[in-house]
Amino acid sequence: MIYFLASLIALAGTLIASYTDIKTKEIPNALTFSMIFVGCIICIWRIFVGNWIFIPPLLFACFFIWLIWKAGYWGGGDAKLLIGICLLLSPFPITPFFIPSFFIMIGFVSLLHFFIFGFIEALRRGMRRKFILAMGSVFAISIATYFLSEIFFPSISIFLAIIAFAIGGDILSSFLPCTKEIPLSQAEGELLAEKIAIVDKKVVRIKENPSLIKKILSKKEKMETIASPHPMGLTKEEIERLKPYCSHV
Repeated sequence: MIYFLASLIALAGTLIASYTDIKTKEIPNALTFSMIFVGCIICIWRIFVGNWIFIPPLLFACFFIWLIWKAGYWGGGDAKLLIGICLLLSPFPITPFFIPSFFIMIGFVSLLHFFIFGFIEALRRGMRRKFILAMGSVFAISIATYFLSEIFFPSISIFLAIIAFAIGGDILSSFLPCTKEIPLSQAEGELLAEKIAIVDKKVVRIKENPSLIKKILSKKEKMETIASPHPMGLTKEEIERLKPYCSHV
């Protein structure tokens, strides 16, 4: 009964968060903190009844969420919502592989989104061959990982192949056309794909790397930032600051 209630709260909370995010571009703290609170109570109860197996993957999940939030891919509301979902759904099933699999599914859906968008943009820009080569490389890496894993780790070969697919897709996303240029007058609320800053008294555009791995490993440069990528998109204030420097983003 408790597990059913937890899954019901997670589903209802996600639906409400999706609705408010679309309407107001914000996820209420009252909602996410409530989900986290109930999830913590369920996890504490599980510990008292002697079930500890979910703790390591849950800690890894929270760290991974923090990492993605720190990299700027998710807003604070998104991160708190995902933590609440992980706390509520940690009992399903009673194995240490559920939460990592949950994040692999999120990564797979994100990769599919970039695949479709990248394919459309590649056709528009006459880059079909480059796109096919990139995606072919991802599939080749995944297939090679699967067959090698079948020799050494047959029980988790599919799992490792999916991870290889996600990592390969993440790295190769840097070379795909996943952005487009639009007039500044139409940019409010749009996600900025580059950082616009002043370096040595000159305005520079630094493209946002779509690869999470490359973004985490890249070095930070000192600069005066005019506008930078944010999950909430470009604001009116940022657009006003950009007008003296550019007409498109």
